[in-house]
Amino acid sequence: LTISKPSPKENVESSLRANIILVCKYAFKAENDNELTVSKGSILKLLDRPGNGWLLVKFVDRLEEPGLIPASYVDIAVNDQHNPVTLVWLQSSSKQYSQNDFIEEQKYLNMQFKSVSSPFLTINNRAFPTSVSISNFLLSEQRYWYRVDVVYSDHSKAYLCRYYQDFYNLHIKLLGLMAASSQIVSEELKLPKLPEPLPTNHDVEDSSQITSLLKRCNALNIYVNKLILNKYYQTSQVLLNWLDLNYDDLPSFALPTDAEVMTNDQINEKILPNSINVVKEYYRKEEVAESQAKLPQRTKSKNIYNNYQQARVPPSSATRSLSTKSDGAKRTPSTSNTSKNNISKNSISAPLVANQSYANGSNDNYSHAITPNQNSFIKCKIVNFNNEIVALKLNKQSIKSINDLKVLIKQKIYFTKLFIKLPNLNNYESIDNVNFNINEFLRFNDKVMLKIS
Repeated sequence: LTISKPSPKENVESSLRANIILVCKYAFKAENDNELTVSKGSILKLLDRPGNGWLLVKFVDRLEEPGLIPASYVDIAVNDQHNPVTLVWLQSSSKQYSQNDFIEEQKYLNMQFKSVSSPFLTINNRAFPTSVSISNFLLSEQRYWYRVDVVYSDHSKAYLCRYYQDFYNLHIKLLGLMAASSQIVSEELKLPKLPEPLPTNHDVEDSSQITSLLKRCNALNIYVNKLILNKYYQTSQVLLNWLDLNYDDLPSFALPTDAEVMTNDQINEKILPNSINVVKEYYRKEEVAESQAKLPQRTKSKNIYNNYQQARVPPSSATRSLSTKSDGAKRTPSTSNTSKNNISKNSISAPLVANQSYANGSNDNYSHAITPNQNSFIKCKIVNFNNEIVALKLNKQSIKSINDLKVLIKQKIYFTKLFIKLPNLNNYESIDNVNFNINEFLRFNDKVMLKIS
């Protein structure tokens, strides 16, 4: 058996998270002060795996200085329940450790931890991704990049810059990994479809391109999350290396679990400074253009909706009586008992018909009738996972129920829960719990605020 020369044990700085007990399969006699003499059946505690074919260990049942022994001379007696390691990883050097061993490693873990219900924090001393979010794209040096937010099994977070070419390279490597693993049923290693490339320009005011790139974000988000849901790919070296902070020297940074919360703009600036948030910039310019345009004033949706609700149930205390003179030529509001029961015109909240007139002309103190909004589209401003606003324009004729609205939005943006902020509410409420008539709402509104999770 050929093994490399051991490093001095004083130079080894352990980063091992696992608490592992080993048993010796063979006897080993130390040849220098750095090594440890062991017998077959000796029980040892693993202190570190330098990755050079040697292990730093110490005896469990006696007081002796730690020492180095060959990694291939031991087996795992007791594995860590939260930070397990595999025998393949333990006995391999860093150069020999193959990314194609991930299937054998999963089989080993499945066999050892059938009854373990708590999730692992690390596997082979390395955290693995538990969730990934790709919800936005940015422009830097005339090139679009996607922000990848990763949450790992040890609750740490990382924010990465990835280009479409990086997703393509990942897919190619996974195809090679799948081809090299012929011993497993192909269905278990079936790869999701990678979204196709898009022809792009650098016009930040091109709304059709922005829509296409937002759809691409959603498609890439689904692609990566499908990989994570596959236990084989989730812990494979290919995916772990692709999500590593040092991958291809691309900009990225990690956020400790106890770090202060950062805003999206702060995260974007730290990943790749001076990048343009295309979606945010587009809507900023749109709002500026709308504010500068000389448009006629219109009643806010909130007031229209509230007045409409009041109009449906007029106060019982407010009554209006009309008297007709004997000649039938004119009609005027009744003024009988004016000294005792005079009813103020302003106290009548039920709206009159807009074109109703009286002999003495139109009465400006009465509220005009509410007319339905004739706009055939409704503009949905949706707050996404990163608290960024995405706008959608939907045809009102296609929305007959709340479920229709959810289906139309889900065709554009993936979500699990939808919340709405009605004009008469201050907070977002689940659209499934809010009691309102969506058809009446669409008649009198052309904008709606939504939030997804």
